[in-house]
Amino acid sequence: PASRRAPRGLPGDPPDPAALPGGCTFHPRCPVALDSCATEDQELREAGGERRAACVLVNAPAADDSRSTS
Repeated sequence: PASRRAPRGLPGDPPDPAALPGGCTFHPRCPVALDSCATEDQELREAGGERRAACVLVNAPAADDSRSTS
């Protein structure tokens, strides 16, 4: 119940559905976005159990020096 009052997730406002950014639509707000996230659509990947995620970082090594800082 407490999590419903204080939702967690990406900071900022979601993009306007009529003007979605290129690549992954989450990249402008994602703190771990890679440069490729701005230009490449992501395929669904197995994320453990019966879950899937459209993120290039799913199952990626924890230390990745190619992450963007923007």
